[in-house]
Amino acid sequence: MPSQNHLNELTSLIIKDLAIKPDLLPEPSNDLQPLKTILTAEINRMLDEDLGSLLNALYRIDIGETLVTQVLAEENLSDIAPKLSDMIIARELLKIKLRTEYDQNTL
Repeated sequence: MPSQNHLNELTSLIIKDLAIKPDLLPEPSNDLQPLKTILTAEINRMLDEDLGSLLNALYRIDIGETLVTQVLAEENLSDIAPKLSDMIIARELLKIKLRTEYDQNTL
């Protein structure tokens, strides 16, 4: 379970990387489902209205092109945004964990 500091940092990274208005995201909590729900809705909006910005954000977040291509090729279009949300949250949490370990010199 991520610490409160990690959850705060996760929210900040998502706001920065996806250019989401801070007031759209829920308060950081140990339950990531509200964040995933809002992130999924925002990704759906971007898929419909601004695919280029979404792809740029996924590149900045460092989600592999192969993974993104596989998800975008999904037959069931309603699965795309939730899968991208999971990938974004997982990648951002991994970056936070690695940064913390590096700062503590425990790598």
